[in-house]
Amino acid sequence: MKNQNDLIVIIVAVFLALCSVAYFFFGKRTVMKPADPTPVNVSAAKPAEGAVSMANKLPAAKDQQGGAPASAGSRMGGGAPGGSAPSGPMKAGVQGG
Repeated sequence: MKNQNDLIVIIVAVFLALCSVAYFFFGKRTVMKPADPTPVNVSAAKPAEGAVSMANKLPAAKDQQGGAPASAGSRMGGGAPGGSAPSGPMKAGVQGG
């Protein structure tokens, strides 16, 4: 009966091989061309009439020359004693400065 088992195994192997070849041959992907990109407008931008006001300061700046007001105090204060707290601005997502 060994020959019958060998014959069954060979038939199953050939059948699986043919199915695999048929799958890879008929199941190949078709190449699709992507859509053309929309053209970019590169002409000079033209602001709306009356939307631009030329000034050397912000509208709410009044007569300040810049910098912190005199009553702002020291920027070195606050935080934990002994300087264990990080000082200065920290980057987002980075601990310890």
